[in-house]
Amino acid sequence: MIFFVIAFHPEAKPLIEHFKLKKIPSSKFETFSNNQVFLILTREGMIKSSIGTTYLLTKFSAQEKDIAINLGICGAQNRKFQKGDIILCHKIINHYSKRAFYPDIIVNHDMKEGILESFMTPVKKDMEEKIEGDIVDMEGAGFF
Repeated sequence: MIFFVIAFHPEAKPLIEHFKLKKIPSSKFETFSNNQVFLILTREGMIKSSIGTTYLLTKFSAQEKDIAINLGICGAQNRKFQKGDIILCHKIINHYSKRAFYPDIIVNHDMKEGILESFMTPVKKDMEEKIEGDIVDMEGAGFF
């Protein structure tokens, strides 16, 4: 199975339509499925992403060979990334705890790779000097 963790409906809408996902009633989170693909909307923030990811993988009995994907819109500090790029993150930083995660990338791919840094609040221009990552968001570290 494939599990998608996404903050907002506009980010998820193309996947909901492509996989013909149906809303699961009486879920603690807005959750969609076609019994092979599951998608949860967590809203913004690391904590909500962490709780939503845990809920999704537990509720629908994720197995070792299943795939979990955090997908969403992010900001880019590095000019090598353009609007619409799909970026595989080889390092994820929690800005506040300074804890870093290094996901195993064990597949060959043609995607761009980058470092994601997660913040508790939206990143503003005057914060540029504090950013270690190539891209920034508010959920990735919570998901991982």
